[in-house]
Amino acid sequence: MAGTPTREELLGRIRAARNAWEGAVAAVPRERLVEPGAAGVDWSVKDVQAHLTADHRWLAGQLRAGLRGELPTAAECYGHDETPPPGADLADTEQRNRWRQAIDRRRPLDEVLANAPRWADELEAVVAALPEAELARPYTFADHAHIGHLRPAAGDERGWPLHAIIASYADEHYAHHTADLRAAGQAADRQGGGQPPVPPRLAPLLAQFDFALDRLVARLDGLTDEEYHWEPVPGCWGVRPRGEQRTARAFGGGAWVLESARPAPDPPPFTTLAWRLCHLAGTVALRADYTIGGKAMTFDAYEMPGDAAVALAALAAAGAAWRSALVPTTDADLDRVGRSAFPWGLDPTLPFLDIAWWVNQELLHHG
Repeated sequence: MAGTPTREELLGRIRAARNAWEGAVAAVPRERLVEPGAAGVDWSVKDVQAHLTADHRWLAGQLRAGLRGELPTAAECYGHDETPPPGADLADTEQRNRWRQAIDRRRPLDEVLANAPRWADELEAVVAALPEAELARPYTFADHAHIGHLRPAAGDERGWPLHAIIASYADEHYAHHTADLRAAGQAADRQGGGQPPVPPRLAPLLAQFDFALDRLVARLDGLTDEEYHWEPVPGCWGVRPRGEQRTARAFGGGAWVLESARPAPDPPPFTTLAWRLCHLAGTVALRADYTIGGKAMTFDAYEMPGDAAVALAALAAAGAAWRSALVPTTDADLDRVGRSAFPWGLDPTLPFLDIAWWVNQELLHHG
């Protein structure tokens, strides 16, 4: 999963992140789509969707022009011939967003919603048409009227792999705004139900958790069982059928077990994707249980998935369970020592805020 993704892997990540975004939008009542607060103080869901669509259209136009060997036009990148106000620096992200937002806010909601899938589909179609080798090639942003020109870097020019640029405009961009939207919806639901808003100290951790989980799931979209169990070096710890483990200790309550040892070897062994996914899902699920559940789950009883699809579903379920543990947290709860009673860590001795931070670090580290 590291390095340059294949074209299909990149498209899989984009589609998974798009599905997560569209699901988050679908959960918002229509009357709230135009209310500020979906991303920062003054952006509505409509504004964010128009912003995403504008980026998709611009990137699709740039890539289409590149495939033709021509310079991009304003019509294909922006859909209009309006020029920015005098002195505007479109290389500055904030100024560029303000200019496009001023135009998009004049569009009716139904037009914004209808344009979204059209240009998301167009971007995916252009990515599908790119030569596979082009994804690793460094690209740079050059001046070209008020449109800009995304082109291959030449000589000593600073550039970024094309796949990374596409990700920043597509799957990573979706994931960022999906996390914002979920956090905003969470706050609105709490206020509507008479609950206090998400504590300011927790809000960025909740948004970070959503972003990291969505990004990991998007990255692993299409993971095969062969990739799931792949051992890149000899001596890997993995998830194996019960009775076939190669370690003195193993965890799991079903047909598959997670290899382990106490004390842990030094240096620690390399682990497979299966091991990491099961470790993450199990740890997050158990922490949720020891925070708001029955405090009875154990690693010996937790079922370790033997195939990739079930493992990804288990990770999603664990993430939802942990989110349910974070949702009712008050500001006073953040300072409570032992709110998470998870016994296989420092949880009983630390404030809950530290545990919320640590879960995010685990997810970011392994993801």
